[in-house]
Order: sequence, then structure tokens, then C-alpha cells
Amino acid sequence: MFEDKIKRIISQLDNAIEIAKATSVQTIFGESTSRIFDKGKDKYNNQIGEYNPNFELNGENYIEKRKKKGLQTAFVDLTFTTSLNKSIVADKTKIFFNNTYGEVISKANEKNFNKRIFAPSKEEKNIFYKILNQELNKLWK
Repeated sequence: MFEDKIKRIISQLDNAIEIAKATSVQTIFGESTSRIFDKGKDKYNNQIGEYNPNFELNGENYIEKRKKKGLQTAFVDLTFTTSLNKSIVADKTKIFFNNTYGEVISKANEKNFNKRIFAPSKEEKNIFYKILNQELNKLWK
């Protein structure tokens, strides 16, 4: 009886890992994009930065440009055109930039703000372990 249960668990282990991975990637994707683009936080959950009140873009004050578009100006959220946000995608195994624009702009922002922004936070990494643990617990029942 116990031996049969162990064999069943072993036979379903790879499946449980794949389910956990796919579920985790989608959950981490949602959490990380919210952290970056809604809350304006880096991988350590610190604010990315504040908008410089003297910064001009194409001869116009950037904060005023943001306000005209109805965007918040209290903290940097890397959202102006949504092009960067839309360049981040996820499949069943990973989160990645689907174009050169995302790769270049993300690196430029990390360099400009001297912050790790696009790497997963500790909490986001722990999502995989939590979901994997849930899937493994299902096997024991």
C-alpha cells in the first residue's frame, strides 16, 4: 500500500513541477509588473526614484507632460507610453522581453537609477516555492 503511494507520487512528480512552474511564472509576471509599473518599486521593494522637477523632454517639463497625460508624478513608475510594459511577456517557463526596445530601455533605466528593477524580488522568487509546495502536498493526499 505505502509502496504504491510512493510509486504514484514519483510518477506524478514531474507533472507537479511543471504545473508549479507554469502557475508561478504567471503569478510572478503579474506581481512584478505591478511592482514596477504601478508601485514604482525595484527588486528590493524600494522606490525606483522621483521625477526631477527640472528635467525637460523635447523642450517641455517632464512632470508637466505626465500630468497632461493624466499620469501620476509622485514617484517613477516607468510608464509613459506603456511600450516598455508591453514588451515584457511570459510563457510557461519564463518572463522575458519580446523585443530589443524592452531590453535596451530596461537596462538604460537600471543604469540611470542605479537600481535592479526587472529582476524578481525575494517575495516574487518565493512564489515558486510556495506553489511547488502546494502541488507536492497534493501528491501526498
